[in-house]
Amino acid sequence: MAQALLNAAAKQAPKATGLFRQALKQAVPEAVQGALFNTGLNLLMGTPIDESLAYGVADGVATVGTLGLLNKAGIKNGLLRNAVNLGTGAVAARGVNQTLFAGRYPQQGQGGQAATVAQQQAQRSEVNNIPMGDLAGKYMEDTMFQAMQQAIQGSPQTDLTQYANLMGPVFDPVAHARTARSIMGI
Repeated sequence: MAQALLNAAAKQAPKATGLFRQALKQAVPEAVQGALFNTGLNLLMGTPIDESLAYGVADGVATVGTLGLLNKAGIKNGLLRNAVNLGTGAVAARGVNQTLFAGRYPQQGQGGQAATVAQQQAQRSEVNNIPMGDLAGKYMEDTMFQAMQQAIQGSPQTDLTQYANLMGPVFDPVAHARTARSIMGI
């Protein structure tokens, strides 16, 4: 009985692949539109050209498959097709990002801060036209100058007072507390 089912499936396989091939061909125009939209949107957002093209190609290839499956199933609902098209593009872009461009952008977490600091140092060096080794003071790599400066000079209360003074007349936290207590009758 199992052999009979296998023989029947083998006879139907060329027909099925032909029908699926036709469903894939019907999905190509819609997938190309989505891929072009994805590529153009990424370019408008400032994504590098190679990355935008990779996202667009991945979106197009993946969308042909998903829309082909919808065609094969006979689903013509435009809202569902658009949702599948957008979802496929998002999943494909994430996969491309994690496989091809994961090292392009420094991530926070273990090792991420060091990559960010190195990137900032390179930018400061270029903007100031100074070799990276000559950057001094708060720009010196691995000095923790900012944390040390905050520990020596200020506290959150001081920072809030300075911020309040920037916004208007001089802010006196003691007078403010006294006024608040008198309003509450304390």
